[in-house]
Amino acid sequence: MENLVISSEGYIEIKKQIKDKLNETVHNFIIIGYYLKQVRDSGAYRNDGYKNMEEFAKKEYGLSPSTASRFMDINTQFSKQGNSKEILEEYKNFAYSKLQEMLTVSPEDKELVTEEMTVSQIREIKEVEKEEKQAAEEQEQKNLPLLQLAEPEERKPEEPKTEKEQKDESEYKDPLESVLTAFWMEKDNAELYTKAIAGILTPEIAAEEICPSGSRIYRNGTNMMFFYDFDKGAKLRSIKDRKPVITSYTYQEILDKTKELKMSFEQTEESEIINAEQPENVLHSDKEAQPDKEPYQKTVATSQEKQEEPYITMDGQTSIADMQEIMPKELKETAANTQENTIDGEYRELMPHQDEKTKTEKSQYAQIEIKNALSYFEMEIRRMDGISSKETVKSRNYKIALECIRRYYQDIK
Repeated sequence: MENLVISSEGYIEIKKQIKDKLNETVHNFIIIGYYLKQVRDSGAYRNDGYKNMEEFAKKEYGLSPSTASRFMDINTQFSKQGNSKEILEEYKNFAYSKLQEMLTVSPEDKELVTEEMTVSQIREIKEVEKEEKQAAEEQEQKNLPLLQLAEPEERKPEEPKTEKEQKDESEYKDPLESVLTAFWMEKDNAELYTKAIAGILTPEIAAEEICPSGSRIYRNGTNMMFFYDFDKGAKLRSIKDRKPVITSYTYQEILDKTKELKMSFEQTEESEIINAEQPENVLHSDKEAQPDKEPYQKTVATSQEKQEEPYITMDGQTSIADMQEIMPKELKETAANTQENTIDGEYRELMPHQDEKTKTEKSQYAQIEIKNALSYFEMEIRRMDGISSKETVKSRNYKIALECIRRYYQDIK
């Protein structure tokens, strides 16, 4: 059997047809749930001698009690007015499997779910809700007063809180700062982080790099960051007073906060170095007070020295300081070349200046590299077109790059 060949346009149309048919199926489930509720609420199943709704659904349509119940629940939660044959607009592109998973998701967390989200991601939300519920129940059990039949003993005064406990309560921990710090510390995000703090990463490219599929969840403790496409931005789910709080952010706000994290770290680091290394009399003096001494210059340990004794947070996790220690040299080089190498907000490596002799000697190598670049861009464009029918910023940039290379190197096939 010959391999079937489908054009790019044909592939996009096939995906659309599949999605349309799936949407029809979901709509049918809404209608089925509506009619089952009509029979249940009216008691019409008794006309055929059935004792209850479960017996009616099983004998008439082969539906188990749980399946029939799910149909009716889906109609209640996702149809207009909660009891109609029309699905709510925001859920019309959802698959039945996703609606089924969302039945037990809290109303507050339902707004976090999008049509791009997978079933496993929805289950991750439910798992977090389950853990929070268990923690709340355990805390409530601890706070319940014990029933005592005998004369209650004299209540002992509460022990004073330690200095650390008082400090922890007084310090407000920004959940966005916490989750972004952990996110950027991930090894796979190091290169993107370098571009973000160097100011050469646009919000559009950040959205595509962080969340190419249109839906990504990053969890750090009780904080969950939901990354969507550029238009939808991101949402942070944090806990305050034992209740979930959902805050929306644009990718520009995420990049701005990332730069603040770097600035905050640098200020803290400089302060610690000055306090540790500079003598007290120098800290509170100036040139006039000590004209015969050279002005104080702070020294910073090398990356190699600091890697021998990495900074570890109290919970055993490597802090953002570790990642920053290995970046200063790269960032300095990046900053020096940013203006020259940045085109439309994207960093590009420029070819070094070469004389005619060098160009001649490396001409064969250049042709191989150009062929590899052409193949890479063609492959990536096909891949991105297959993922989404909507043209992205990266896809458009790749097409422009491919066209430019082909025009400039017309002799390379």
